Amino acid sequence: MDIVGANIRNLRRARGYLQKELADLAKMDPSNLSKLERGDYTWTRDNLERIAKALGVPVASFFEVQPKTPSSGALSPVPPPSSKRDPWPLLTNMDSKLDLILNSIKCGAAQ
Repeated sequence: MDIVGANIRNLRRARGYLQKELADLAKMDPSNLSKLERGDYTWTRDNLERIAKALGVPVASFFEVQPKTPSSGALSPVPPPSSKRDPWPLLTNMDSKLDLILNSIKCGAAQ
């Protein structure tokens, strides 16, 4: 797997997309996306631009690498940026909404 394919796979997974879903969004064949992620497909500028647009990232993010780690000495893909589908704000809002609902129920039961 090359760095481009690894970064695309990491970004896709971080956003919770299946290969078919991302391929549909990027208007490309799912088998070609699979091959691209494995490094078995020669990517084109057009493919990378469509995938980047679908993921909401710049094309340059596909080429970023982390420095070599002392333990492995190998380059590893950049971890994906925080997803736009971050569940924590939703859970925080749900907690406050749940508190309001529970308080309403308690108040209604006390009447």
